[in-house]
Order: sequence, then structure tokens, then C-alpha cells
Amino acid sequence: MATLIAYHAEWAALTPAAADQALNISDSSQFTWVKFWPILAKWYEIPYTAPNPDTNAYNLLEMPLEPPPRGFGPRGKIYASFFFASWAQKAEVLTAWEALRKKYGLVQSPFNDTLKTFGLIDGEILTPWPRSMSMDKSRKLGWHGYVDTKDAIFETITGLSELKMVPPMVASKGQRNGDHSKR
Repeated sequence: MATLIAYHAEWAALTPAAADQALNISDSSQFTWVKFWPILAKWYEIPYTAPNPDTNAYNLLEMPLEPPPRGFGPRGKIYASFFFASWAQKAEVLTAWEALRKKYGLVQSPFNDTLKTFGLIDGEILTPWPRSMSMDKSRKLGWHGYVDTKDAIFETITGLSELKMVPPMVASKGQRNGDHSKR
């Protein structure tokens, strides 16, 4: 996604019709985290299981704003079997990260401020409502760029791994597309 944002910013800066315009940027993929988790697990060759269908296995997090950002209706609700912010504070998670840090020479820790890091992840990943933005304005002005979301995530993780911020994936570039439709 960062690559797409960069391409779009460059296009907007070089396109006279886009001057002084507020523009959205989205690759318009039909991306969902629930469909991505098995792909990520395969890239790292770790097991993946589908979510538990028992609704009693989930916790409720009600959004704090009243009224909600849409200006009407009830607060948003998130049902999750766990929250990343709570998970990140568990002793076994911190121990596992320390082992990964030593094994791969990782230089950055997302566990220095778990609420900022993992609270943001909770808000972005666990929300049940879609993240969709209209690209109509940019398209009318001539933008037709595209970056595949899964490819962009693969490249981002690869780059973070090269910077020693996350462990390397097992999958290679040639294997990354095996889990979603080929072009």
C-alpha cells in the first residue's frame, strides 16, 4: 500500500488538474483480514485454524464515542476472541519475541509501548466494518494506478525483515502468489 501511496502522490504532484485537491488513495482490492490470515500463515509456514463459530467465545469491545463518528446511531461494536493489546502483554508472548529477537538479530521491538502499537492494530484489524474509499475523483482526473494488496504486504514484510524489524518469511517471492488468484 505504501508503494501505491507514493505512486499516487507523485501522480498528484505532476498532474495540474490534481493541484490543491483532497484525494483518497486505495487499491480497490476486495481485501479482508479474515481471508488474508491463512495466506500470512502459509508465508511463515505456521498453522492456521478458522475462527470459532461459537459466539460465546468472543469478547465485546464497544467504541467509546457517543455519538459515533457517523453522527447518529449506536456505538460501533467489535466482537473478538482476543485483542492484540492484551495478547502483547502476556509473558509467553514477550518470551517468544525475545527468542525471535535473538535468533534473527531483530533490532526493533513493537512491545516497548504495547497500547500504542497493538491498540492501533486492534482498531485497524479487528473492526468489522469495511475500509473503503472512493477513487472516483482521482480516476476522473486520470489516475489509473494499481498495486495488489497481498503483493504489497509481502514486499513490506520482506523489507521489514531486511531491516531486522520482523522475522523473515519462509515463502519466497515465487511462492507468495500461490494462495490467491493469479493474473
